Amino acid sequence: MRPEDAFGAFLRCKQIVVVGDPKQLPPTEFSTNRNDDDSWDEDESIDDEMAESVLESCQKSFGQVRQLKWHYRSRCESLIAFSNAEFYNNSLVTFPTARPDSFSVSLIRVEGV
Repeated sequence: MRPEDAFGAFLRCKQIVVVGDPKQLPPTEFSTNRNDDDSWDEDESIDDEMAESVLESCQKSFGQVRQLKWHYRSRCESLIAFSNAEFYNNSLVTFPTARPDSFSVSLIRVEGV
């Protein structure tokens, strides 16, 4: 989320907890840089200060960071294995697949038309 989108909520609260992963993709301007005629603004540049996310802004301002420990979103451990090794130094706890050698998508044939 971009900081300007969260600013109003931050002003109304007494405490905040910002959760995210700096190794994931940041917010993009993909959907907001289009004209009404579906063409792109090629001259439009994004200011580096405005391009950061709420997570990056809070890390710079407050400095308190905790490392992500569990990966729970995919049901197939092999999907996160590369990222775990290359980006997280094998520090993520992943959950083994219930059925070894299976993937997140299964083909189940049923009788009928």
